[in-house]
Amino acid sequence: MINLLLKFELKKVFKQKVVYIILFILIAATSIFYATHNNQYHMLQSGLAEEQVWNNTEVQRVIDETKLDIETEKDRQNLASEEKLLQLGVERVAALNANDSKTALQLEMLMEEHRIEEITSGRQDRSPDFQELETDLALKKEIAKKGYEYNSTMFSVWGPDFSVNMMRYMFPYFLPFCFILVITGVLGSDIETGKWRFLTTLPLKKSRIMGAKKFVAYGIGFVFIALLFLLSFFIAGTVNGYSYSDYPVLVKDVTGYHFITITKQLLQVILLVSAAMYFIVNLTTVLLLLFKNTVITMIVELVLLIITQQLTQRFEAVEATWLAFNPFIYFNIVDITEGNIVDHFKSAYFTTGTGILVLLASSIICLIISRFLVNSERLVLTA
Repeated sequence: MINLLLKFELKKVFKQKVVYIILFILIAATSIFYATHNNQYHMLQSGLAEEQVWNNTEVQRVIDETKLDIETEKDRQNLASEEKLLQLGVERVAALNANDSKTALQLEMLMEEHRIEEITSGRQDRSPDFQELETDLALKKEIAKKGYEYNSTMFSVWGPDFSVNMMRYMFPYFLPFCFILVITGVLGSDIETGKWRFLTTLPLKKSRIMGAKKFVAYGIGFVFIALLFLLSFFIAGTVNGYSYSDYPVLVKDVTGYHFITITKQLLQVILLVSAAMYFIVNLTTVLLLLFKNTVITMIVELVLLIITQQLTQRFEAVEATWLAFNPFIYFNIVDITEGNIVDHFKSAYFTTGTGILVLLASSIICLIISRFLVNSERLVLTA
């Protein structure tokens, strides 16, 4: 009987045109995003030498102006600093033109170390991006230590990192919205029309009938997630390679930062996405049983999601630690795994582990409520 229910629910899914539309959009979006990343990456990489030449010209201008007005020891120190920076810049241009990426990276690190030294010594003002400069240098050192190539652009082109970045585009809004749109049709069609009450007359427990519906709904989410990960991973990997399984990723924490591998980050993203989808299925079930209306259910879920994202942007530091118990905040999948939410709130609660626990705990609460609502349903027959 359970097999018949599953087949029945699957047939309903295959009849939904929106499923095929969403699948097409996901495939098209993955292809378009990668083409954009690939084009921008190569364009920016080819322009690194030209950009460094322009920077060198600016440094030379500062040197010429300083030479015209040297009065104090500080002026002489500034002149020496700029001359050293220019020398490193000229050497980096030569390395870039020779396609010697490892030497270019070493020279870039020396330039950043020089800038940090100037700031910490007080010869330059501390800029707002000083912390970002320190973390950027730390990541470059870790990559150089392993002998790997450094991607100096914001565009990911290798298999694992592009897969992670696709989740940055898909969450917190697009993929959850698509998923909610589909599963409200799976879970809500019978509830909204009243057929659910008649289904409960079958010689099966009500929980098993609802369980079959939820199993199919979660299966759809799994297909969406698997399609996105596999497409992004293999498209990027086929074109530009799969990078390295231990390629370092910088994760911010309350004490500063630490490193994990790209493989570990990818695993965290998959687990967090899976937990988020499982939570959506259970929350949608509760809301449908309460409101018996798919439109209201979708609106409530989207409003909760949007409000949470707005609160995340508006609140700062420990005043918003209570948000750690809001499951919707963990829909910022990549920001959670990279520690950006921890850094934003200055709280150690907003981690991948906490996110999975909160999402699973919220799902269990929804399961208990939905079981109560299912068992409270009564068959109503009209004369």
